[in-house]
Amino acid sequence: MRHALYAALLAAIATPALAAPRSFDLDGEHYTYVAQRTAKGDVMLRGQAAGNDFNLRVYGDRVHGVVGLSQVSFQIPAQTVAQLAEEVPADAAAAPATLAAN
Repeated sequence: MRHALYAALLAAIATPALAAPRSFDLDGEHYTYVAQRTAKGDVMLRGQAAGNDFNLRVYGDRVHGVVGLSQVSFQIPAQTVAQLAEEVPADAAAAPATLAAN
């Protein structure tokens, strides 16, 4: 069940970017975050939801990271991978980028 929620989180994050602040609501929780592409090409998502920090690394169709004190690992759909690639392009490795979804 938790993995389904995290997958929904990633799907919500990967929807087209809107104006700042970078945040969205999902299942009654408010999420804020920053996205950045690493030099290796992974997308790092750092933020907070329901008082818990999250730090997620997306590479390919896999997500690994920490939400609060819990380790998470799950797969995301190809559509979400494609949306993240478009929203945090490879040339974004040099500077942080922010994404938003509402």
